[in-house]
Amino acid sequence: MLVHSSNDQSVSEVKPIFILEQDLFGSSKPSQDQYLTHLELYRAVEHLVDPSHLKALQRVRGLWRLYFDNHEDRDKTLTNGIVIRKKLIQTYARNPKTAENENPNVRVRIKNIPCSADDGQIQRALEVKHCVVHTLLRERLRVDGRVTNCQTGDRIAICDLIPNPLPKNFIHR
Repeated sequence: MLVHSSNDQSVSEVKPIFILEQDLFGSSKPSQDQYLTHLELYRAVEHLVDPSHLKALQRVRGLWRLYFDNHEDRDKTLTNGIVIRKKLIQTYARNPKTAENENPNVRVRIKNIPCSADDGQIQRALEVKHCVVHTLLRERLRVDGRVTNCQTGDRIAICDLIPNPLPKNFIHR
């Protein structure tokens, strides 16, 4: 039976912390009966902080998210880690399955270009402006949420961060 409370607050007010099941099991894949359960994790957290401050426990493919209602309990759990099955498990402030991208890419939309224009010309014009282009794509029209084969004429360039802002309009000859 689901019970909804009118005083439930958003779980996003305090950022979650993360636990990887592989930190508990190592590289071997556990059988389903060995999986960490919500109740087991809840019991482990209650040894560290008041469990009434725990807003949510969520498991997605071996990655657990723990949501707290205050920063103090979040920080304490991050600092101390959690003991599960007599093993100290590391906690993460950020999702450890998300790769830290040292060179984030940006998307640059080039508008009002004839479909007949050569993509190499567009790429060279961007490179003159010190833009390192990884990919240049032709945008396609979406109809009812689906991509069609019909081009719009716009190009999407996936580039490294651009050192200087690109001008709104520029012509390269």
